[in-house]
Amino acid sequence: MGGVGRFSQSKSSAVLDFTGMADCFSRTLTTGVDTKVGTSADDSFTATPGQWSALDSIDGGAGTDSFAVAETSAITIPVSSTVANIEHITLTSTSSVTADTSTWSGVSKLITSSVGAQAITAATTTDVTAVGVITASAFAVSGGKD
Repeated sequence: MGGVGRFSQSKSSAVLDFTGMADCFSRTLTTGVDTKVGTSADDSFTATPGQWSALDSIDGGAGTDSFAVAETSAITIPVSSTVANIEHITLTSTSSVTADTSTWSGVSKLITSSVGAQAITAATTTDVTAVGVITASAFAVSGGKD
């Protein structure tokens, strides 16, 4: 839950007041078509192997939101999927990562990790960290912040 509630107590009653609070949520994608929308709080979205697929739509809403993908095969951005208002993206693969996040609105941090090749394209407003056991010839990052 995001924020802090107020608690008041008297001899005859106890009251919890959560007025004005926004809950933060964790949402996990499914193997079907997903439409996930965040709240005004800091939300997290996750996808485990086989869950991020074509036509998935993820919108973090307000807050500082995260989207983490963990895959046992190569990660490529699914065709016709959309990601918006997600500030922190983490893509982890036991194979390779190919990702162009340059058109995703709101991304401030992109972290990729793999044991294979990585081809990453990011907006000039995005901090990019690419980690892996790879050779220089299998590593390409375009765009990103200084």
